[in-house]
Amino acid sequence: MQGHPLVILAAALLAIGLGVWWAARRLPLWRIRPSPRRQLLSALMMWGLMGGAYALDARYYFGLYDRSIHLPLFFIQLGLALIGGACFCSGWRPSHSTRPRRLVAVGLSLAVGLTTSCFLIFDDHPSIQALFWSRSVVARRTIALAQWLGDLDGDGFASILGGGDCDDGDPDVNPLAPEIPDNGIDDNCLGGDWTTPDSPIAMPAPHRPAGGRPGRSRSILLITIDALRADHLGCYGYRRPTSPHLDAFAGEGQLFLHAYSQGTNTGHSFASMFRSAYGEAIFDDRRPSFVEILAEHGYATAFFSARRIGRWLRGATWAHYKPILLKGFQFQAHTAQRGQWSADVLTERLIAYLKTVPPNEPFFIWAHYLEPHYPYRRHPSYDFGDRPLDRYDGEIAYTDRALGELFQYLKSADFWPHTLVIITSDHGEAFYEHGLREHSSRPYQEEIHVPLIVRHPARPPLRFDSPVGLIDLAPTILRFAGIDPPVVYAGVDLFAAPGERPIFSETPRNLPEPPFYAWAMIDGRWKLLYDLVGHTFELYDLASDPGERRNLIEHRPAKAQELKAKFGRWFDAQSMVPIHSGDWQLRRILKK
Repeated sequence: MQGHPLVILAAALLAIGLGVWWAARRLPLWRIRPSPRRQLLSALMMWGLMGGAYALDARYYFGLYDRSIHLPLFFIQLGLALIGGACFCSGWRPSHSTRPRRLVAVGLSLAVGLTTSCFLIFDDHPSIQALFWSRSVVARRTIALAQWLGDLDGDGFASILGGGDCDDGDPDVNPLAPEIPDNGIDDNCLGGDWTTPDSPIAMPAPHRPAGGRPGRSRSILLITIDALRADHLGCYGYRRPTSPHLDAFAGEGQLFLHAYSQGTNTGHSFASMFRSAYGEAIFDDRRPSFVEILAEHGYATAFFSARRIGRWLRGATWAHYKPILLKGFQFQAHTAQRGQWSADVLTERLIAYLKTVPPNEPFFIWAHYLEPHYPYRRHPSYDFGDRPLDRYDGEIAYTDRALGELFQYLKSADFWPHTLVIITSDHGEAFYEHGLREHSSRPYQEEIHVPLIVRHPARPPLRFDSPVGLIDLAPTILRFAGIDPPVVYAGVDLFAAPGERPIFSETPRNLPEPPFYAWAMIDGRWKLLYDLVGHTFELYDLASDPGERRNLIEHRPAKAQELKAKFGRWFDAQSMVPIHSGDWQLRRILKK
């Protein structure tokens, strides 16, 4: 899993060391006698460049593009540090002063001592493991290199330094291994051995029950707003006036305070939502999306995309997601016209389409707004400032105004009494809350806590506190239409009193060069985050720490153990789900 980049790292470190040794032995470096001022300026320049490379490494798509961007930046940092040290020491010769030698000796002693101390306590402090793995730049590579060198069975995981391998003598036992029931072994070192009575060895093929015809007046409008995080709307407590129309809409409908996407990018989140599935089950073509089922039951289905559909989610990395999202749509808007539709244009086209809908015939429409996705365009009428976060809020306010016009039309055209209207998002957006920007990375709150506002025409306004997921939308929509959902759907009808249950979210399966792969489990007020590559855990109390600033994995050991057991059981089940598309097998993705 980690061998290829770490072999490069080890070879590069060896080459640098040999180069320095050769230069010290062969080149007449003692003849270089720069002035103290030039010596200091050269050292400062090298260290400044090193700091710039480090900042870029730590902030530019941190956690993504590991081999193509971050590994070269690491070598640049290392080389500049060595050059800076050489510049600083080159003005002194040993015969004149021993100060450089003493400084180097003290620095090396401190580095070796701190590193040794850290390694000695590393396995006893899971919070330190998580901190080093998720937030460090240089230290993470050092730990990964040590783990790779200590991997005795060659399965990509070690038993030292929190490597996660509970049996380093058996290559079939590691965190990526599928759980085998009743063999007396915890194959993936997480959930214990699975016993037969509960074993989901084979997933039944989805069936599509007749389930009764839909009510002829029951129509559905699904509105998704790309990259919209819940905590930037007034109805979720945000102080800026970004969403007056959405807030008013929430006051008339059902507001789900703790809704989560099942992935941190568009493709994974929507595929999970449409097929009501976790993990690799979203790629099972035997599992119909709710749009396909609606179309089979007589619904007119239409998709309105702000981005031209030919350019939306294009490329090889999205090839497995996009077909899932388009199946079942009889009409797709924005297939030929170039350019991106603004929120105003999309609303205008949507209203024009609604005017052509025959009365008393059910429809399902999905409208996907692209604001406030990066690059966060400025809107003079909604100017909150110059920072990216300010422009992001301006995009939200601009979209909110366009939605206000849509709501006004739905009321005036008498759609309100018989239409289920759902507003949500595919994922949130990070602004360095955890050292990350934008999305597609670890499932922290800023990336997976999304708004979910529903206006059910037969339900009174209500606020729901229990955690729910976008996987719940498919069964909710089908139940509203009078159709029984497939029995394999992982979600539940949001209006059928689902009760407390864990909700899971994960890193998307199409990440380029993933140096991490993480899951989040939200169980009531508690959240457990598991990074499989680093085998680290984080535990947060979302009620008292919604920003996930304090990792309680050491401070609440009983709760941590309880949640680990619950997550491990679910993780075992995921590892045993049959793979229906080999290219998307998680073990293959992470072993590339």
